[in-house]
Amino acid sequence: MASVAPDASAAGRDSPSVTQLATDSLAVGIAFFAILSVLQRLVGFGRSLVFCHLMSDEELGRWSLSFSFLMMAAPFAVLGLPGSFGRYFEHYRMRGQARRFLRRILWPTALLAVTFATIVLTAPATVSLLLLGTTEHAALIRGLSIALVLVVALNVTTELAIAMRQVRLVSIVQFIHSILFAIFACGLLATTSLADQGVIVGYSLSGLIALGLATWLLVGKVKSLAPDRERFDSELIDSQSSERSFWLRLLPFAAWLWVSNTLFNLFDTADRLMIVHFARGYVSTDALVGQYHSSRVVPTLLVAVSGLLAGVILPYLSEYWERGDRAKASRTTLLTLKVCTLMYVFGAAIVLMLAPLFFGTLLQGRYDAGLQILPGTLVYCIWFGLTILAESHLLCAEQARSVSLALILGLVVNIVLNAILLPRLGLVGAVTATAIANAVALCVTLRLAKSWGLQLDRQTVALTALPIVLLLGSQWTLATLLVIALLVVRYGMIFDAAERGILLAAWNRLGHCVPRPRWS
Repeated sequence: MASVAPDASAAGRDSPSVTQLATDSLAVGIAFFAILSVLQRLVGFGRSLVFCHLMSDEELGRWSLSFSFLMMAAPFAVLGLPGSFGRYFEHYRMRGQARRFLRRILWPTALLAVTFATIVLTAPATVSLLLLGTTEHAALIRGLSIALVLVVALNVTTELAIAMRQVRLVSIVQFIHSILFAIFACGLLATTSLADQGVIVGYSLSGLIALGLATWLLVGKVKSLAPDRERFDSELIDSQSSERSFWLRLLPFAAWLWVSNTLFNLFDTADRLMIVHFARGYVSTDALVGQYHSSRVVPTLLVAVSGLLAGVILPYLSEYWERGDRAKASRTTLLTLKVCTLMYVFGAAIVLMLAPLFFGTLLQGRYDAGLQILPGTLVYCIWFGLTILAESHLLCAEQARSVSLALILGLVVNIVLNAILLPRLGLVGAVTATAIANAVALCVTLRLAKSWGLQLDRQTVALTALPIVLLLGSQWTLATLLVIALLVVRYGMIFDAAERGILLAAWNRLGHCVPRPRWS
């Protein structure tokens, strides 16, 4: 890896066939991402609120697990191949081999996705037993097999667009997808008796339209790529050695990325699966999952934002890494962690303040158990989101197996503690176990990232413990944040001079990106 950056830079400068791809700058990308993500999360919040109203606890629990299955099965089915776009697209584009790189990834991905969906379609009872604890929902699983293909295709186009640093395109498509999902799913819930199956139909329809839009917008960008060079460096002496060197480089990364993605989704779903299989003393495990899901409606928005943000910054980190500026990649990761921690904790404090209104009035007191565990859910979702962001540095360093190690440790802790605490404490035990597991995963991820060049400082380490204050309530959390704000403004703590300069420049750039009204 030490020799990659100089070679890549030279390849990009010396090759006449490598054209400059029109991309969004990091500041512009983050600006569009921030604006549309807020709007998208508001749409998602409203949609989840309608789901809670129009579905029973059991139906809500089945939808929660079905959605988790889609998010888990999509990367699992394609062996992590599309995930390599973010790390390697710029590498091969600089060497004049972008189109060949895409062809080599897209065809196997399509074949794997169709094969996996066919397996799910032909064994719905088995999947239903594993996912929902019963074979009674085979029809629901058949619908999921169709939705799975659409999710894979949409993920592929999204990963490619982000790798090409078309952040505005991705933000717009995802926003439209969210709106259409809300319209279709809520409409089907209100006008039919399909319940959780109707939500899956709505998700599939919105995904199909979003896929068509993303493909149409992305085709022109792909066509603008320079034609492939016939030879470059020592990798392309002949086609056979080219193919071998390509897969020898990419397959280990893709394989470990596949493992880490699978562990990531298992890590996210383990607590609910443990409820299904270990909470047998309760009247309905589906209803218990529904109560648990109600506590995750808002906190998981933070996780989703982290996932999107990690995807946005990875191509930029990869560019810094390829050009040899490892220090800039490290600074970007640390600054992202600091800013997101403070924003997440502030947002979580506001959520706690509004929680009685949300659960008592909007949800009519149906989810009191969800309200009880909300502070703990917010804590572990913030830690989960920070883990996702910290993993970007490891992926940039091609250390997907280190990501897997952190997730394995966290998953083992999650399963063991859930098995002990869940039967005794119910949902409180599930949240406690999951929070400890997320803390372990975050600590291990940061330690491994430090060993691969992340210049971890004490301020970042201290901030990662800040979410714990949410357990004391919104007032103590806001008071703590006020103290931190005074330390930043008065004494320049938390952010160093370089980081303050970057934040100020980003704020000024954001001001130029947002149109201002003219007064005449």
